[in-house]
Amino acid sequence: MKFDKLEAITPTEYSRDVYIDKMLSILGSRVKSVCDVGCGVGNLLLALEDRLADAKGIDTSDESLSLARTKITSPRIRLEKKSALELDEQFDLVFLTDILEHIQDDRSMIRSLHDKVVKKNGYLIMTVPAHRRLYSKFDRNAGHYRRYDKAALLALLKEGGFEPMLCWCYGQLVFHYIANAMLLFDRKDRASKGADTDKCFNERTRVSAIREFSGISKLLVSRVNLIHRICFALEYMFKDLSLGIGYCVLCKSR
Repeated sequence: MKFDKLEAITPTEYSRDVYIDKMLSILGSRVKSVCDVGCGVGNLLLALEDRLADAKGIDTSDESLSLARTKITSPRIRLEKKSALELDEQFDLVFLTDILEHIQDDRSMIRSLHDKVVKKNGYLIMTVPAHRRLYSKFDRNAGHYRRYDKAALLALLKEGGFEPMLCWCYGQLVFHYIANAMLLFDRKDRASKGADTDKCFNERTRVSAIREFSGISKLLVSRVNLIHRICFALEYMFKDLSLGIGYCVLCKSR
């Protein structure tokens, strides 16, 4: 993957994207066409640019797509303002990264992808935040309706017509304990409150896609560095355990 063009990437995002790249390598020549549903500002497509022969990125946000177009110049990658339900073509592989948690009816979304977007015997690579018990005001502020436990997530995919092949957990070790520590400051707000449904989808997801970093945090995310690589090397040994803060799943359409 090529991270040098990205303005900012956290160690957790780095691990997630490398997991996606490894899953793409496993699929190899079986994948000809790719669609990134909810591509945002195009960071994943940009990082995978050299790996993609025929790719499309779709999003419903003019702001995100405008930023994506300033970075993605490859003629092999097309960008369109469109929702998944508006697609009139099917793909060998669909990316759905950090999107499902923003969708109120996640079951309908998975079924629609299976029936309309992913080819028969095609593939879906999806990432979601892990562990229902970690749901907090941080999730609400990011427009998340929920987080996912592994068993429930795999059952949701099977119900929607997919067969899970791999399920890896990223953001392991120290990140997991930081996430737990955050709950100490959020106990009275945890209840079962959901995302702010008064906001439109683009507004609820904007904080996840378009961010600015400053101060010390900027030193950690400005470019892929030794911190990113060390964190990944440590957590990759435990990828099959649910010790992190997000799941990366590869599944096949039945």
